[in-house]
Amino acid sequence: MWLMVLASGGVPSVSLSKPVLAAEKVSVQASLSADEGCLRYSLNAYGSGFRKVGLELVRQVYTGLSMSHGVERVTAREKLCEAWPGEAVQLEWQPVRNPSNPLLAAKATYED
Repeated sequence: MWLMVLASGGVPSVSLSKPVLAAEKVSVQASLSADEGCLRYSLNAYGSGFRKVGLELVRQVYTGLSMSHGVERVTAREKLCEAWPGEAVQLEWQPVRNPSNPLLAAKATYED
């Protein structure tokens, strides 16, 4: 059995459902904005009572429809940044456009 994932030729888009994230029990806040296919974020860990905090990007790539499973997707997680108490981080993230190796192939074998 072979699995092949081909990169799309379109321009990646970035959208947000929440521009501000805050922790309930510690003083940590993240601000996010998206424009022109770029995600800009800041993480402010101005409190105490924690070792470190971080932002993680979770992407779901829809791979199509299946008669047996319905909508199929692949989930990928990527750590964006980490901050220690009293630290502030400001960075930006962009999806890879036209990757040099746009094909991912995996082969599964079995023996009787």
